Amino acid sequence: MAPDRAAAAAAASPASTASSTGSPTYGTEMAMSFDLKYERVAAILRRLPPLDRRRSRLVCRQWRDAVDSRAPARPGPAKTLVVAHGAGYVFDDVPGGSSREIPSPCPLADIVGTCNGLLCVVGTGGFVLSNPVTGEALHVPLPTRIGAPLRRWEHNEYYSFAHHPTTGLYKIVPFPVDDRWTGSFDAVQVYTLGEAASWRDVPAPAGSSRRKSCGLVSVDGFTYWVAMDTKKVMSLDLKDERIAAVITLPAPASEPGRQCRLTEAHGRLAVAAIVTQPTNTKTEVWVLEGGAGGRRWIRRYSVQLHGPDRQMVWPHFAHGDHAMTASTWQYSRSHELLYVHRLSGGKGLQCREARINGKSPGKAVGKYDRRTYRDLRTFAFVETTEPLNVYSGHGCRHIGKEISAG
Repeated sequence: MAPDRAAAAAAASPASTASSTGSPTYGTEMAMSFDLKYERVAAILRRLPPLDRRRSRLVCRQWRDAVDSRAPARPGPAKTLVVAHGAGYVFDDVPGGSSREIPSPCPLADIVGTCNGLLCVVGTGGFVLSNPVTGEALHVPLPTRIGAPLRRWEHNEYYSFAHHPTTGLYKIVPFPVDDRWTGSFDAVQVYTLGEAASWRDVPAPAGSSRRKSCGLVSVDGFTYWVAMDTKKVMSLDLKDERIAAVITLPAPASEPGRQCRLTEAHGRLAVAAIVTQPTNTKTEVWVLEGGAGGRRWIRRYSVQLHGPDRQMVWPHFAHGDHAMTASTWQYSRSHELLYVHRLSGGKGLQCREARINGKSPGKAVGKYDRRTYRDLRTFAFVETTEPLNVYSGHGCRHIGKEISAG
């Protein structure tokens, strides 16, 4: 076709005529309609829990693309949440000191923990779950066997907030201790969020006990604690709700000057072995690696603190290439400083190390008013749009207006 005839044909086409008058073309209308449907699908998918979103990717290519681009089923890289005197601060860049305060329907001083961007706080009226991103909150009543909540710095020793990666269910595990001297108990209580939410007793084997000073930690679908007299790490399977022995501690837990505390590192169970001397404190973190048939402890971190003016922060003690510490109560009664320290090593099975002293004090990245002893705690935190209303028969309200799950 000659150039002038091609131009004339193009000018006479409906698409050209529509575009010359400023109206959308047929192709543009189709694209706009597709984008609108795409946004609607993505908006609906964002209201689903992460596990359901992952399953919805299998429906068709459009749903898969919508989940991947607009409603990711897996959270992004973890950030650091610092809780100080009841307020929460998220560090987008820990070494750079860039942080911002997050909203909460209640003070976070009594925080139990975080899972997939959801916060769990305990109070006199029960547990409050909230999502700072969506502004939703959910209230869960206390179990009947538990009386008044304990002091805030012991919440990690009596309660745990957990998520099972396979079932996608969230669970609260408060630990009733029948005898505080022996640490003995006959059952563990579990609350599962969902349509049939209720407290249940999981029977414990005869002679079960727990060493309170070692704390509680939930990792990858299990809640772990340490038995009082055997130095064994015990576990509660959050799927089958069965209690079993796992492995012996990598270091003594009850000798003078020594302490062991359960924590998490790289998504695995870890134990921090702490040796305290008059002039320094050494913390070694052992991570449980390998499958069920060949598990063993690997020493992954070693932090040496020289002088009594600094202490490790827990339970989130390291972020990326940096360990984190805070100023101690004795040397800073008016405010508390958060420090980061670059870790050496990190290749293969090599242990990452840091030495903290007057010549290498680290970098202060946060300053917080101090109101109580051991007020600062740190957590791994991801921001998510996961809804809370799917776990209750009641409609969720914005932060500050809690809803009841009971």
